[in-house]
Amino acid sequence: MLSPDTMATVPLWLSEKWTDSTVFVSSEVKISRNLSGWSFPGVLSQPDRRLVAEQVSRALSGVGYEQTDLERASSLERTVLKERRIISKMLAAGQSGSILLRHAAGQEAMTVSTNDGDHVRIRSIGPGSAIRRLVEEAMATERLLATSLKFAKSSAFGYLTTLYRESGSGMRLSLILHLPALVVAGQMEPMISAVVRGGIMCSGCFGDESMGTGNLFHFYCEPGCLSATEEAINSLEAAAGKVAAAELAVRLPGRDADALDTVARAHGILASAVKIDFDEAICNISLLSLVRRFGLGPFDPDRARPLFAAVMPGHLHMAFPEKKDLDELRDRADLIRSRLWGKNQLALD
Repeated sequence: MLSPDTMATVPLWLSEKWTDSTVFVSSEVKISRNLSGWSFPGVLSQPDRRLVAEQVSRALSGVGYEQTDLERASSLERTVLKERRIISKMLAAGQSGSILLRHAAGQEAMTVSTNDGDHVRIRSIGPGSAIRRLVEEAMATERLLATSLKFAKSSAFGYLTTLYRESGSGMRLSLILHLPALVVAGQMEPMISAVVRGGIMCSGCFGDESMGTGNLFHFYCEPGCLSATEEAINSLEAAAGKVAAAELAVRLPGRDADALDTVARAHGILASAVKIDFDEAICNISLLSLVRRFGLGPFDPDRARPLFAAVMPGHLHMAFPEKKDLDELRDRADLIRSRLWGKNQLALD
C-alpha cells in the first residue's frame, strides 16, 4: 500500500529545519467540495460512496496522481497518514468509498481524498509560512477537478459543504505555530484571547481536546466566499505574526528560575524516563528547543524536530517493525534516548 521508506521519513509539515527563532512550523490549505446531484457522504450508501470515489479518481487520471484505497489500507497505515496530516481522524477510522490521491511530484504536498466529511477534500501542505502559495496550488487542483466534475453550489450560500460554517468558499486556511516560551511564561491564554477574533480561530494541533499538546497551536480561518480569500489571508498572517513576535520576545536567556527549571527538567525526564506517554513526551521534546535559547547549553533545537513525529503512536510502531507486541511507553522512552543521546538502555550507575 504505502512505501515503508515514505512512512519512515519526517512528515512534510515538520520538514523545515528549526533554529532558535523558528515559530512557524507549517501551513495548510483545505478545500471541500461536494458533487452536484449526490447526497452528502454521511447519508450515502456504501455503493454510492464508492461511485463518488470512482468519479473523483477518473477526474485525476493521467495527470500524475497515485491512488491508495484507504478501505484496504491497514489501521497502522491510516494512523500514520493521519499523523502526517494527510487524512482526517474520520478516514483514519476506516470509511467505505475512501481513497487518497497523492500527486507523485510532491506526495504529501498535494492530496485529494474522497468521502472525508465531504465528497472531495483537497489538501495542500507546506513547511513554514506559505499560505499564499498553497492557496494557488490548491485552487489549481480544484479547477482541474471542476473540468470534469460538477460541484454543488448555491447562488445564496456558495459552495455547499457538510459543515454549514464552511459553506461559501469551502476553504480553510491554517498555520501551525510552536510556542513553548509563551506557554512556560504563562502568557498563552491571554495571547489567544487577544488574537482570536474577526474569524480567526485557534485549536490544538492533534484534534479535539489537544489544545497546547506539544506547545503546538493551530490558527485558522474560513473565508466566507472565494472573493474574501485575500482578506482572510491578511487577517490570519497578521494574527499569527503578532503571536510569533510575542513568542520570540520571551525566548531570551536569563529567564526566571521557574522557567529555567521547567526546561531543565524536560531534559532530565527525557534522558532518564523508563516509561513515557505521548503527551508527556511531546511536551518535553518541545521544551528542548529552548535549551540553547535560554542559555542552558548547546542543544540544537533541530534535533527535537524529527521526534515530534517519531513519538506519535503510528510512527512509533513503524520504528519497531520487528516487534509484534510493542510496549509503547517503554519503547517510546528508549527511542527518545537513542535518537537524542545514542543510548537505548537506561544507565543509572
